[in-house]
Amino acid sequence: MSCLFFSKAIYIFENDERYKAVERPKDREDLFQDYIQELDKKERAKALEANKQNRIDYLEFLKSCDFIKASSQWRKVQDRLEADERCLCLEKIDRLEIFQEYIRDLEREEEEQRKLRMEELRKTERKNRDEFRKLMEEHVSKGALTARTHWRDYCVKVKDSLAYLAVSSNTLGSTAKDLFEDVVEELEKQFVDDKARIKHAIKVHEIALTTSWTFENLKAAISEDISSPPISDTNLKFVFEELLERAREKEEKEAKRLKRLADDFYELLSVSKEITASSRWEDCKPFLEDRKMSEEGFLRDIFDKFVAGLKEKAKEKERKRREEKARKEKGNERKGREKEKHRRDKDREDESRCRKKRGRKETTDSDDKTESYSYENNRRYESERGRKHRERQHSRSIDEGESEKGGQSRGTHQNNNRDHKKSKQESVEHHGWASETKPDGHHKKYMRDYRRSGGSHHRNVDGEDGEVR
Repeated sequence: MSCLFFSKAIYIFENDERYKAVERPKDREDLFQDYIQELDKKERAKALEANKQNRIDYLEFLKSCDFIKASSQWRKVQDRLEADERCLCLEKIDRLEIFQEYIRDLEREEEEQRKLRMEELRKTERKNRDEFRKLMEEHVSKGALTARTHWRDYCVKVKDSLAYLAVSSNTLGSTAKDLFEDVVEELEKQFVDDKARIKHAIKVHEIALTTSWTFENLKAAISEDISSPPISDTNLKFVFEELLERAREKEEKEAKRLKRLADDFYELLSVSKEITASSRWEDCKPFLEDRKMSEEGFLRDIFDKFVAGLKEKAKEKERKRREEKARKEKGNERKGREKEKHRRDKDREDESRCRKKRGRKETTDSDDKTESYSYENNRRYESERGRKHRERQHSRSIDEGESEKGGQSRGTHQNNNRDHKKSKQESVEHHGWASETKPDGHHKKYMRDYRRSGGSHHRNVDGEDGEVR
């Protein structure tokens, strides 16, 4: 109706009295246009209301679809939405617009929910961090957590505690390691300040710390200087350990220096031929021209030990010499006993052989008696012959000069002895008589020949000498 034109309306209203009542055509047209405008407004308002209601219905429809999420896309869900009659009341562009608005509402709602969850999470995690800080404060007060504590060692200690497990579950903010490092950093700053105060107190009291000092000694010595503000025993102990280690290194360095000095001085004494076991300290002073007088006592101790070592070596050498001499004497004595034993064994063997010979001789008594008689005669003959020979030699030596008398007399005596032994040997070989050591067969043969000749052989031998008949 609102789209009806006045030219067409004339044909509709020309016979109507109300149309005729308006005399002027212009007024009629104005009234018609006003009415048409008013009607258009009403229709438009009604359409808007209907469209609004349709949009509301469509939006409710979208809310009822549980498959629509904030991340859903129009092209993926439009086919499922168009099957409903509520979609037919709206244009496609309107449906798309309402869908996008609904998606934005979902996103805003999710964002609000996320913010609420994050706020709750931040509160919970902040509480967890506070609990872990309280745990570390307790450990600091007990000395379990110090400026020198490492995270890996501390983590092993607290890994089963509720506070550590809670803070480890945090997804935002500082971790347990970050909180630990913050605490340790504060402890290190405090340690540096306490260390400066302790060193100042030691310097004021002129304390010479050595390795023999204890923690209680240092604490008692500077107790007045560290009382306000108080210094923890942990930091005081750390400073004491550092100072003690420094004193130990200094003493070790000094000990090494003295050892090198002692080795050099000992080597100097060893190669010096002027230093002996009887040397005195004054004899060694020329070697100390470049040494400090403070080291003289130390070097003198080394000198005394060196001289004592020389004396000990001399005693040891003398002892070994005596032991060697005693060992040689003992060895000679043992050899003498062995030689004596060997001689006695040989004498027993000779005696045993003699007894065996005497046993064999007893079987032939008559032959043995004859042999004994002949042997005695031969011995008397040899003795007389030797005596005469010595007398001749003695008379010959009287004619020699007095200057050579002593030497010649000794030579003559030796010659006489040799001549006597030689003549005795020749006589024994000539007569064929054997000593006790000759075999029995040879002796028996001789006796048989002697009996056959009736003693003529002995007489011939006596006659050949020309002196004994």
